[in-house]
Amino acid sequence: MKRLILYTKLILLASITGVIPAMANDHVKLESATILELNEAFESGTLTSEKLVELYLKRIDAYDQQGPSLNSVMVIHPDAIDIARELDAERAESGPRSILHGIPIVLKDNFDTYDMQTTGGSRLFEGTPPAHDAFTVKKLRDAGAIIFAKVNMSGFMGTRVSTGDSAAGGQTLNPYNLAHHPGGSSGGTAVSLAAWFATAGLGTETGVSIRDPATNNAIVGIAPTEGLVSRTGVLPISFVHDRAGPMARSVTDAAAVLSVIAGIDPADMYTLTSAGKIPREGYTKYLDPDGLKGARIGVFVDLFNEPTDDFKESLEIIDQALEDLTENGAFLIGPVSLGIDLRSVLRWSRSSRIENKFALDTYFRGRGPDSPVSTLAEYIEAGFYYPHSRAALEESLAVESLDTHEGFAARMVNRANLRALTEALMDKYDLDALVYPMKAFPAAKLPTDGSRGELRPPDADNPFSSITGLPSIVVPAGYDSNNLPVAVEFLGRMFSEPDLIRIAYGYEQATQHRKSPETTPALEGEIIKLRH
Repeated sequence: MKRLILYTKLILLASITGVIPAMANDHVKLESATILELNEAFESGTLTSEKLVELYLKRIDAYDQQGPSLNSVMVIHPDAIDIARELDAERAESGPRSILHGIPIVLKDNFDTYDMQTTGGSRLFEGTPPAHDAFTVKKLRDAGAIIFAKVNMSGFMGTRVSTGDSAAGGQTLNPYNLAHHPGGSSGGTAVSLAAWFATAGLGTETGVSIRDPATNNAIVGIAPTEGLVSRTGVLPISFVHDRAGPMARSVTDAAAVLSVIAGIDPADMYTLTSAGKIPREGYTKYLDPDGLKGARIGVFVDLFNEPTDDFKESLEIIDQALEDLTENGAFLIGPVSLGIDLRSVLRWSRSSRIENKFALDTYFRGRGPDSPVSTLAEYIEAGFYYPHSRAALEESLAVESLDTHEGFAARMVNRANLRALTEALMDKYDLDALVYPMKAFPAAKLPTDGSRGELRPPDADNPFSSITGLPSIVVPAGYDSNNLPVAVEFLGRMFSEPDLIRIAYGYEQATQHRKSPETTPALEGEIIKLRH
């Protein structure tokens, strides 16, 4: 009878998510537990949100400032346990608000939170909470998620070693190989999830800053369609290229978070393009273990590098990923190409430096009366940046108007044409997605001499998704001889997240490449029973 009652509750929960969790196993490990499985444990009474928070706190204590000292967590919400306890009581009384009810989420420290500081990696903003939550953060809170911690990021006004570190948070380390880079700029989110300090998190990217750290830390990252997820209340770089998206250890969890944060925000006019294009039942409906069967996937040769010594090992892993796709039912088409010098076109389609002053001035003024600055000019005058960043800051400051800037309009035309060419290529071959390496070079070594270091060879990674505004998802594809993760990326048409999630989940389930880092092993008590 108890099992029947539990299953009934899970069916009710599935009406929110579109997925009915499997009941095959009676326990799960914390390191691999999905949000669906955690909900199963919540509903059966074998786990509480309070207990889940305590488990994560123990891991942070053991591994973030001690042990390997990953240094990913900036600040933990001081009331996290009390909030979890309140959400447990609410669940018992009236049921969960959503699939994220009582789930601890970490935020890259550029998402505004009214009850915690938002530094953007700059010491200037330490101890100054914004006046309001970011739109996505409010949606998470309304869904019952626990805003558990703010995590480190590459400083938004320049960093000492270019990615993975900030003046406010210091250097975050890669748990798979402590001598190598965690990736930027959402490195703190990726590292904290790889070491399972929380269930899921949010990152942002202007170029590759969701997908690069997701790749380096063997997690899943979704860079959503331009306009699917609001950027209001997120410290910006660009009006045009900035995106916020979910990061998680599994496609399941990334889809669950995307289901909550997607939506129209009147303060972010880009999101109006998503009207009528967001599945009412959410994105977890598309978690099909047979998602590769019959999928038509184009091998996008334009984003493959020549197999030099720098790239050879990673490309061999990607070649194996292509074989895995076909062995599990996908039809690989191609290689397919846009027939242009894509790397050059990408360079001349970026506008972030041109827009930077206007994006930042808008954000600073909306941050509230306690903001220490209200314009980029004031930030530069305050001097909270590394010397090597000054030239870029002054270049942005010198832009007087986007309407009259000679290069801005041309770059907007370039990116629109590039998006149209890409979707036309997919239409020509009737493709569900394109596939390519997110980058063909593993995480670089951290410099040991105080320099910024040479992070990667030229063109080792790509901003193709962020420049076109087309959605993509990265999934672990394996590890090189230095135990550094490599990822495969799938890209689709505008608002094709359902197809990408279906394909990515099919690949993930067929290959099961993700493994936890050896530097952060499981602690006692991390086996979670799914039912009594």
